[in-house]
Amino acid sequence: MTINKLPASTAKVKLRNGADSADIDPLAESTFTATLGAVTASPTANTVLDRLKALLTGISLAAGSAVIGAVTQSGTWTVQPGNTANTTAWKVDGSAVTQPVSLASVPSHAVTNAGTFATQAAAAGDVAHDAVDSGNPSKIGMQARTTDPTAVASADRVNAIADTLGKQVVLPGAVHDRTLSGRANFTNTTAADIIAAQGAGIRIVVTQIAVSNAHATVGTKVEIRDGTTVKISMQAAGAGGGWVQAGGYPLFLSTANTAVTARCVTTGADVEVNISGYTISN
Repeated sequence: MTINKLPASTAKVKLRNGADSADIDPLAESTFTATLGAVTASPTANTVLDRLKALLTGISLAAGSAVIGAVTQSGTWTVQPGNTANTTAWKVDGSAVTQPVSLASVPSHAVTNAGTFATQAAAAGDVAHDAVDSGNPSKIGMQARTTDPTAVASADRVNAIADTLGKQVVLPGAVHDRTLSGRANFTNTTAADIIAAQGAGIRIVVTQIAVSNAHATVGTKVEIRDGTTVKISMQAAGAGGGWVQAGGYPLFLSTANTAVTARCVTTGADVEVNISGYTISN
């Protein structure tokens, strides 16, 4: 059916398809929208249906007033910024989730040390002095030395030292590289060095003395000296007399950069003097 123009006096036109006999008012667009229902005829050949197509195509939903339904994303979407000119930046709010942060992108900030800060307790052993022993022992390390370290001031903390095999050095004694000894033979009263002076600031710690007299009849006193100062004096009788001094402590310490010497008081004896010790730097 083709309707080119309806007279102005026409109020309604009846369109029916079998059981549907509802009237349609051609002057009221809402009547078309509400009553006509599905239209299967080609709108290009029918002025009324062509108008109906335009009405249906132009339908829009008011903002926030209707919900079309679930939307499923598929494929790749292009997201445009907040305006069509692409000049408004997107605001991203990550307050509800944990966001990764690169330290390289974090600007520097001044730190104010006002307020109270928690500090970590200093390291300490797990068993106090005079408490019952428990737990496993911890290894300790020492500094391996072939020379003495620089002397520190009194009451300063120092490193424990050992030789290069890990043997701890304790007094009396020194690392093997610091031990020394000397000997001399005397047949008159002229003094001689047993251990030469060791240099500026170096002292000799005497730990052992051995004296013997090989003369058959002549005995003599023998002096062991710090330079020219007598430290020890004892008799060495003839025919093998003499003495040995040794112990777990130093017999004496020389003056810095001073030789340990010996001298026979009586001439004509045949005396051997052997002295051992070590050096220190203070």
